Amino acid sequence: MDREEEIDLFEYLSIIKKRIKFVIVVFFIAVFLSLVYSFVAKKKYVADASILPSFEEERGPSLGTLSGLAAGLGFTNLQTQSSSKLYPKILESRPIIYSLLEKEFRNARNNNSTLLLDLIKNREKTREKRLQKGYKSMLKMINTNLDDKTGIVSIFVETDTNWLSKAIADTLIELLINYNKQTRTLKARENRIFIEEQLGKAEKAFNVAEQELTEHRKKNRKIEDSPELMRERGRLQLEYDFCRQNYINLKDEYEMAVLKEVKDTPVINVLNTPIVPQYKSKPNRGLIVVISSGIGLIFGIIGAFILEYASPMKKQ
Repeated sequence: MDREEEIDLFEYLSIIKKRIKFVIVVFFIAVFLSLVYSFVAKKKYVADASILPSFEEERGPSLGTLSGLAAGLGFTNLQTQSSSKLYPKILESRPIIYSLLEKEFRNARNNNSTLLLDLIKNREKTREKRLQKGYKSMLKMINTNLDDKTGIVSIFVETDTNWLSKAIADTLIELLINYNKQTRTLKARENRIFIEEQLGKAEKAFNVAEQELTEHRKKNRKIEDSPELMRERGRLQLEYDFCRQNYINLKDEYEMAVLKEVKDTPVINVLNTPIVPQYKSKPNRGLIVVISSGIGLIFGIIGAFILEYASPMKKQ
């Protein structure tokens, strides 16, 4: 049995040796094509950044609001997840990506500002089609990664221009912070605005009551002999006291609402800010050549055997 295997192996080696020129030609063709591709293919640059939600935010009651935000964006069954796990999904949501696509980016080389929709060569005619196609394109350029142990969210943006990769990463972080802040503080801000409006009305009523009471005192210094003036003085005094107390209470509530709005404002710590990548991420010429060389060698050997066994068939 071993003898037969040795004979077969020797036969295979002899076929390869016989067709060695063909194998070498196929090998070098594969290497040449891989070199051509590696030099012709567009260069890609990756800009990266990392963010970390504040620990107070993780412990606080704000998570329920963020879960509600995620549900509003179409992400369900996320109520038990930490906010770090929600940020990658928010970054890939349509509100964020659509806002990103309609942002203008300034080219550092020619100092011209252009919409991202135009920079990615989106040739659709209607705005809706352009946004939908741009959304799919951006999902291919943007990648996020979450470290479950540390809660750090990494953001990677890959384009064929180094400055654009950095600009998109910067804008993504800015949009995430603003969107998160506006949504998370919505209830507190609405409550503060409502109390602020009521405080303004109470202040006007208090000023009017104070002015009327002061004028009545100036005009009527002696009211002991007039029951009507005493009743009018008493009514004005009660109205003044009520307006004053209402104004003081609303002022205290307004100060508490302002503090709550500030306290509820979420904090995202940017650990690594994006920088302009100086080295391309793709194509990896060395890896392309190595893989293509292996494929070329395999196809050359297979072709040698096909030629060898096809020759007797042609003769017959």
